[in-house]
Amino acid sequence: MSRAAAVFTHRRPLETAAALGVLRAAAARAGVTLLFDPDETRKHSLEPGDGIVTDATDLEQVELAFSLGGDGTILTALRRYAG
Repeated sequence: MSRAAAVFTHRRPLETAAALGVLRAAAARAGVTLLFDPDETRKHSLEPGDGIVTDATDLEQVELAFSLGGDGTILTALRRYAG
């Protein structure tokens, strides 16, 4: 998959909803596909569409990961890609 990014957000979706909207718009302008794992998909009630992959199970082939949240969210993303 080319130009893809994984997205990790805070456990309380209302705290990252605005930032997620900005990210989605910026990714669309840049031609980047955002991948959301099943937890993120449910958390934000996302639907698949142009530039959005929901219930993604293979997040290993992304070029970038966005972490929208605090320390715990950053650690979640780091654990996913460490090693």
